[in-house]
Amino acid sequence: MGPRNRSPWSYGAPAAGPDDRACCRTWIAADRCWQRGSRPRNRRPDGDSDPRWSGDFDRPQPARAANPGAALRPIRADSKGLTVRLWDSSSVFKVSGLSKRFGRFYALQIVGFELRAGEISGLIGPNGAGKRTLFECLAGVASGQWWVKVPENGSVKVPEIHCPKGAMFVKNHKNGILMPDSKKVMHRFRTGITGVITIALLGMSAGSLIAFQRAAAAPARQGYAELPGVRLWFTDTGGSGIPVILLHANTGNSDSWEYNIPAFEKAGYRVIAFDRRGWGRSMAEPSSGPQPGSVAEDFQALANFLGLQKFHLVGIAGGGFVALDYVLAHPERLISLVLAATTGQVMDPVLTEMIARTRPAEYNALPVRFREINFSYLATNLDGVKKWLDINSRSQQPGSPAQPPLIQKTLPMLETIKAPTLLLPGDNDLTAPPYLMRILATHIPGSELRVIAEAGHSANWEQPEVFNRLVLEFFTKHSPPPSPGSARANISAGEGLATIRGAKLWYVDTGGSGVPVVFLHPATGSVRIWENQIPGFTAAGYRFIAFDRRDFGRTIIDPTTGPQPGTAADDLNALLDYLSVDRVHVVGSAAGGGVALDFAISFPQRVRSVSVVNHAFGAIQDPEFLAITARLRPQPQFNQMPPEFREVGLSYQASNPEGTKRWIELERISRPDGSRAPAQTRKNDLFLATIGERIRVPILVTAADADPALPPALMRMIAARIPAAETVVFEDSGHSTYWEQPEVFNRTILDFIGKH
Repeated sequence: MGPRNRSPWSYGAPAAGPDDRACCRTWIAADRCWQRGSRPRNRRPDGDSDPRWSGDFDRPQPARAANPGAALRPIRADSKGLTVRLWDSSSVFKVSGLSKRFGRFYALQIVGFELRAGEISGLIGPNGAGKRTLFECLAGVASGQWWVKVPENGSVKVPEIHCPKGAMFVKNHKNGILMPDSKKVMHRFRTGITGVITIALLGMSAGSLIAFQRAAAAPARQGYAELPGVRLWFTDTGGSGIPVILLHANTGNSDSWEYNIPAFEKAGYRVIAFDRRGWGRSMAEPSSGPQPGSVAEDFQALANFLGLQKFHLVGIAGGGFVALDYVLAHPERLISLVLAATTGQVMDPVLTEMIARTRPAEYNALPVRFREINFSYLATNLDGVKKWLDINSRSQQPGSPAQPPLIQKTLPMLETIKAPTLLLPGDNDLTAPPYLMRILATHIPGSELRVIAEAGHSANWEQPEVFNRLVLEFFTKHSPPPSPGSARANISAGEGLATIRGAKLWYVDTGGSGVPVVFLHPATGSVRIWENQIPGFTAAGYRFIAFDRRDFGRTIIDPTTGPQPGTAADDLNALLDYLSVDRVHVVGSAAGGGVALDFAISFPQRVRSVSVVNHAFGAIQDPEFLAITARLRPQPQFNQMPPEFREVGLSYQASNPEGTKRWIELERISRPDGSRAPAQTRKNDLFLATIGERIRVPILVTAADADPALPPALMRMIAARIPAAETVVFEDSGHSTYWEQPEVFNRTILDFIGKH
């Protein structure tokens, strides 16, 4: 069995050849159509040789430059169609329908999408018009399916249906997935990098094809946008992710987002920041003077210049003034709104009187660092303060006139905001303290407010990790998360047996184009124990991979082979080859942490980071260390205790009997025959004196405070020997934190791998 990264359309798909003269494939950037008979085999439509154009439909087509602002548009549309929303885009597009003369039926594949009620013409199955046909999602868990009876006129109304992120295929209940064959017409369209639409139009003439065009990934760039009345300096990370626009404070410029842009870009977003008119490097016409609403309108012009449709908007401090101005003037363009450390320039008596009572007249005479930065940061981060002051010195240009807002805002106006809104005050902000931002929150329907601890008026600079995490979590709630590293291929989800090194390893792969994260289960589990991790990591945009080790679960081994040194680490290495995966984050819990450590030492070139969770470090052979672990676990009595006593914290057992029962059930089915295969030995023995030299990848080492296998003191003793190791102690948790406290476990791992 080969890697599960092939498109179903490739099975039985014909090779391109001169006999298929009825088949036409459109090159996206050219708006033209070539018949296969008009070009040699292995020739792209532009004439260049390329083995990927051999007719194997699952192979990637090379990206072509296009206007980054162009929307998906039908080149030829004959009737109304189905509304489709791609998870990697905020725009809603129409897939044009087919009139009945075009043929019998068509199939639709979308990676991450939403179908809305609408009219589809020509949706006629191979069982003919007038018959009922079942169409459903085929991607893991489908949230719906529907029957349709296609009338003789070939037009039918369908209800709304939503499929989760991952491949979806329209399926016919009698004939399986609707597949193309060599005598039918197939038109394939790839949506840039992060999404795929495949439309198979069967039984049609080449001239009846409907072609679509959508922008390729936007290029990364930095420079000036020549806009009405101003040359606006901007930075654009490019890519095909959902855009995020950052609006700086009055005390900064686009450089103020230094600690935020990389995090948002790494999460898969297209990040754009610019110097507002009169700030930084942006240059307004000298004669322009104050122009009400110019900043919001500059922003609108920049969005049009960059070809943006909808986006997330983040404004901090004075940037929040602009953000609020913009959302009231152009609400249709926002996916969500984040207001940080700002009163939004709301000129309402409730706010202005409260500010007057709490802010003395001498306030503005205070040094800027005192007004803007919290005291903890001032006291402990002299380099950060110096850098912040340097950016501040290059912020507002001397003599630049203040730009009035477009709208004189009042609190009742905020009640018209429909965009999901997050408010982020800093608890030590003297300019926009939490009590003022709470007033704004009470007037913005459905808004959320999160206070950032030990932050002043520059929370994105003072507490960037907290700021980034809160903003990214909010984005995830209100638009589908992009896949980190959007240039990777979009891989189909799959699970099954992989024949590897004399064994059949059961594996699960959620697919997608995200950074892969491999999870290695403990000795009391199998792939099934990660049921609380798969949703969280896939929602964060990662590709989740796990497998049953030779001793466990549904993996099948030859019992006569006996122990094989380093089998688990070598199996993982071979599985990554099988799945065509290069580098991964590796997360191992308990005994799985030992495998993770073994793999990281043996194959460091394949490891982005390694998280060793609540593992007793059995590979360490120092007599002193072995004596300590022996005292912790008296044998044989300790191993004779029920597994839940050894593995699950007492607090969890007492408070969650149903969860404990489920854990016991999964522990038992991880070894269905009640026994274990021969123990598989590790590849590497370790010693405390040299462990730091052996580990050459970013590492997180954790312990749980109620875990007899690895108490925190022992974990710290080991971690102290590993340079730059990060450590975390889980509170009120036993050996199975992944199960007892899944939210804490997931957040800890996501925070760590997000740095690497």
